[in-house]
Amino acid sequence: TILLEHLHGAIHDGNFETSAFPLRSAQIGVLVAARWRQPRDDTKAIQWAREAFATLDPSGVGGAYVNYAGRDDGRAVATYPRAVADRLSLVKKKYDPRNLFARNHNIAPGEHYAVAKSGL
Repeated sequence: TILLEHLHGAIHDGNFETSAFPLRSAQIGVLVAARWRQPRDDTKAIQWAREAFATLDPSGVGGAYVNYAGRDDGRAVATYPRAVADRLSLVKKKYDPRNLFARNHNIAPGEHYAVAKSGL
């Protein structure tokens, strides 16, 4: 499935420097999702999704909505500018210092690995 979403309305209120939502200026969001029933099709389906996404964003510099990014590609965390990644890391340190909630696109508490990996 390739889903195109028109991003409009309140999504454009505020700015990215003061929130954790990265798509404040985007007009369209794209979700590439592969679904399959048989485990034997894992490799083929995942490859299709990655190739479809690479075709849509060949330079790999487009932003990402955290809930739409794959867990293993680092893209969601790399979307954040340095100041935002630092701020999220400090919030994580305060409210989740033991990193209990790490099964997401994790930003480690009080660390700056996300900033170093992002290259932004």
